[in-house]
Amino acid sequence: MRKASKSLDSEVLKEGLEYKVGGNNKKLHQLLSDEQDGYRAYTGRRFSATETGEIDHFNPELKSTEEDNYHNWFVCVSRWNKRKGGTKRWAKFQPVLY
Repeated sequence: MRKASKSLDSEVLKEGLEYKVGGNNKKLHQLLSDEQDGYRAYTGRRFSATETGEIDHFNPELKSTEEDNYHNWFVCVSRWNKRKGGTKRWAKFQPVLY
């Protein structure tokens, strides 16, 4: 599996982009996807035209808090993001993901 690393030279940081709950995150999604070189978080495979990608908050407990930032955002396939789920299921996956 590929490791998705974060860069202090990221365009996301340079532009001061933030995740907007219920808002337009298209530019953030595109920049994160570009940084991941088209690879999906969790599976390490490239995105295909038939898959829907979405921004995942790696640690869902940080979503909508001041600590939620670029280092917590990755692009992944929607179904894996939903499978990981929110705070309840996070506890189950946390040992594997960290």
